[in-house]
Amino acid sequence: MELLQLTARNIEGLIIVPCGDQWKHIKEIQDQGIPVVCIDRYFEDLDIPYISTDNYQGAYKATRHLIENGHSRITCIQGVQTSTPNRLRVKGFIDAMKEAGFESENIAGDDFTFQNGYLETKLLLQQKLRPTAIFTLSNTIAMGCMKALKEEQINVPNDISLITFDDHPYLDYLSTPLSSIAQPVSDISKIAVKFLLSKIQNKEITTSQVLLKPVLISRSSISSIVNTKLQK
Repeated sequence: MELLQLTARNIEGLIIVPCGDQWKHIKEIQDQGIPVVCIDRYFEDLDIPYISTDNYQGAYKATRHLIENGHSRITCIQGVQTSTPNRLRVKGFIDAMKEAGFESENIAGDDFTFQNGYLETKLLLQQKLRPTAIFTLSNTIAMGCMKALKEEQINVPNDISLITFDDHPYLDYLSTPLSSIAQPVSDISKIAVKFLLSKIQNKEITTSQVLLKPVLISRSSISSIVNTKLQK
């Protein structure tokens, strides 16, 4: 409804961060001749320019970092399962685990929320064989996870290591600064504006689908342990 209201105001173009897996309303706007550019979330089968982080490589890099520090019992707490970023991050996690020879079915969760991170971590801590590391797919999930760990008096990183997808300045100021995969938000925004202006001015865009490399920021939330195969 909000998008339809915007189109009634004679706007020249839109930069959209899709929040679900529905795209027909976005396609309708483009079909009206209004230039549209997607950032962060996007639709692989839709002919709309997008700029995003390489979610697969970011998750792969985070998982490899945990593995290189000796972790094999790693649980991934995911967000909305149908969203493109989530699917690619999960795939990066699974591929890194399989490449290292570890099982990768340790995936929990269903939303990019504090509550999801909190509840799923509470459940993980009830298991007889706890993970040695947790990889959360957003910093909101990570905050819920950290609250649950604190309530159960689980120390990060001495008891469980933690890394998250998405960076934020406050992660540096936590009692245990949190390692993260940082998205190049500024570059994504600049390219999106450039794309949109080009489309408004009817200029040709040679590359309309851009994935930028994320950066691993290592802080104090990951400990090194003896590398062992996942226990059965």
